[in-house]
Amino acid sequence: MRLPVSWNIPVRDFILSQFSIAGRTSRKDFLRRWLQISYIGLFLMVAGIFLASQGFRFAGYATAGLILIIVIANYAMVIRRYHDRNRSGWWLIASFGINLGGYFAEQLERTHPTVFLLLALALLIANLWFLIELFFRRGTIGPNRFGEDPSGAHPLAHEATASA
Repeated sequence: MRLPVSWNIPVRDFILSQFSIAGRTSRKDFLRRWLQISYIGLFLMVAGIFLASQGFRFAGYATAGLILIIVIANYAMVIRRYHDRNRSGWWLIASFGINLGGYFAEQLERTHPTVFLLLALALLIANLWFLIELFFRRGTIGPNRFGEDPSGAHPLAHEATASA
């Protein structure tokens, strides 16, 4: 089935914009899209597990591929959210490192329990900081090095457009 001509460009642009790391995503849009992506991912995971358990292995693999595509789009959105906070997208790698540190901390649990507890506490604090940074802190007011303010709440931005 072919989309109507008037839909081709907007649909394509929308899909490509989901994978773009350029620009900024406001806190409100981030929260809304994060919930949408979470619900879609959860639905796909349940559907994939159900179909794979019924003997439809290909459906399970196809669902896993779709979930991977959603994860990539989610990472692009996280990078744009970091941009809104005037931080580089490389902060995503730092958050990966912290979560990878949790794996190595688990290896210390039996041999060095005190070191494990201290490291686990430090990793928990670092993960909470990333959570607060992405979900609760307001983006940079006005333009920053990654683009214009997506919320449009900067008063000077309204004055500049009104006088132009």
